[in-house]
Amino acid sequence: MTNSPLEHSVKELRLGPGQHAVFGYGSLLSIASLERTLGRSYDGPWFLDRITGWRRGWDVQMPRHSWRYVQDGEVVLPDRVLYLNLRQQVGSHVNGALFVVSREELQRFDEREWIYRRQQINSDLQDVCVSGGEAWTYVALDEYLWRTPAQPPAAIIRRTYLDILNRAHAELGESFAREYAETTDPIPAHLIVDDFNV
Repeated sequence: MTNSPLEHSVKELRLGPGQHAVFGYGSLLSIASLERTLGRSYDGPWFLDRITGWRRGWDVQMPRHSWRYVQDGEVVLPDRVLYLNLRQQVGSHVNGALFVVSREELQRFDEREWIYRRQQINSDLQDVCVSGGEAWTYVALDEYLWRTPAQPPAAIIRRTYLDILNRAHAELGESFAREYAETTDPIPAHLIVDDFNV
């Protein structure tokens, strides 16, 4: 696995027939997380990069889920769970990781990211030029955008999701984690709960 530092020299990622590049900016920064979706170990290309013209925030909601938390001794099923999303914003950028999957594997990610649409980003990549195919990321579908102030149980943010992000940031290094914080809206801390799945 090639782990390229974030720098301004442009690298080429040449895709083979049927291959696609995916830019992860949330839980897909975690190799373990993407391997769970692949159902195999990942040993392909792995480039750290940025996409320009985007900003990362907490405004996509998953309304159908099995996550719970305990409040006042009672098990609570929240109405929705909020996750990271991208929105277009001139002058901004988002750091993340670029990896390669097959056409069939891409469909698995589409199913995993069902509250998002797949967005082509070849021209938005800053330090990697993808040739021979498409580079994609995931952006919230309009019907799953969430911009209304809320308190649990109307909306929550899973601590287990934050744990995945924190482990990925630790693996990617201090400078990556610092840039992630700079390119992400502040987390609504009042929505964080100690969740579990049933």
